[in-house]
Amino acid sequence: QTMTHRVFGDEVIVGGILNGLSQLHWQFGILVGYHDDQANKTDVLGMSPTPSEDGDRSHWMCSKPKEVEQNLKLLDREWIIEHISQVTNSLPGGLEVVGAYVFGPSITALDSLFSHVSQLPIHMRISQDGKHIKCTNTKKRKEAKWMLENIIANYMLIKSSFQVDTMVPCVKDNFTQALQSLKELFDVLVAETQFTSTSGDLLRMSDAQDFKASHKKVIDIFSCEKVIAHVPGFISDASSSLGKAQCQVRGSVILLLFVPAKLKTSTLVRHLRQEMQRTIAARIATLEDVFLDVEDEIGSSTALIKRGTISLPLRCVSKPENTFYYSSYILPDETSESVASVLTNIIGINDWGDTIHVLEQATTVSSIEQAATSHLPVKPSTSAEDLIVKKKKDVQTEQGGGTTKILLAVLAVLIAILLSYLASK
Repeated sequence: QTMTHRVFGDEVIVGGILNGLSQLHWQFGILVGYHDDQANKTDVLGMSPTPSEDGDRSHWMCSKPKEVEQNLKLLDREWIIEHISQVTNSLPGGLEVVGAYVFGPSITALDSLFSHVSQLPIHMRISQDGKHIKCTNTKKRKEAKWMLENIIANYMLIKSSFQVDTMVPCVKDNFTQALQSLKELFDVLVAETQFTSTSGDLLRMSDAQDFKASHKKVIDIFSCEKVIAHVPGFISDASSSLGKAQCQVRGSVILLLFVPAKLKTSTLVRHLRQEMQRTIAARIATLEDVFLDVEDEIGSSTALIKRGTISLPLRCVSKPENTFYYSSYILPDETSESVASVLTNIIGINDWGDTIHVLEQATTVSSIEQAATSHLPVKPSTSAEDLIVKKKKDVQTEQGGGTTKILLAVLAVLIAILLSYLASK
């Protein structure tokens, strides 16, 4: 007999959102969390309402059936899929869009929105009084068991970082071609990257053992279990361009995972690679969006390709109270002031406070050269300080060793002179 699928909503995050629905008449949105088909369970850690294209939220207050149906026509499949894509790019690795929800009166036009997201594993129907919640496992076409629990306490944050400095073909400053080449390059990179824990253990896809983390729960983003991505041969040599026009791509890339504290090492590696693919895709999409705006204004990619170099967008993060880190991406010369409004439209959280942080720093030539000579990734942001301290210690050790050798040599000469003097006596 097949085990009933269980859907757990976090009692603080999801419970608070469900209580807030009482102020509205209807709403459609997507569920964010962690889906484990093998364990027959889905954790829901967030609910993001799908806004209308004009950003107007007052239509959720409409109570007349005709007005509701008129507003529902604006939520077509293309717009909902676009919202799912934007939310996905804002999530840390491990988390994904796991379903969709419909809240409001029982009308056909409202329930029919589920047909636009039939590929999502969970459909949640919330009655207008909020007292009745029905979850359906779309794959098995069976009702799932719904419950609220403190599940976010069972998750951990994992951070990984690596440096990018590569050359991609760029004929006559063809920005679109350069980005396409970059996508193809990263497809290869994701498949070949190996991850090593701070204890030096290689994390393998074939390892079915539980991943042993030093922290079951991580609060501070910079005090988590670190996983370092080793990217052999990714620092390309410009001399191998075979005469083609080349565009240099530089940047620091930090990966963030928010995953259950208990998971297999193979699952962790899979999430790391998916997060690697996701964050690079989000950065390239940011460049494409900006390029279209620039092209409309000045008709060229000059503003984005500076001295033959494309700088990867930087990752900005924000962690609203009692939740996890959401991400947005900006160009190195931009400020993070607009990030809050962007995340509000995508996620639906209004109060981001002063929690917006630029997680990465613009890459310098010296940091690239350092990475190339050491064959190790340079850790950006606060981690760079640790590298500097370590290098100072190494230098001091080397200098101390050299001084010791000189003193021993002088002492040996003095002993030889003394022995020669005594022998002459």
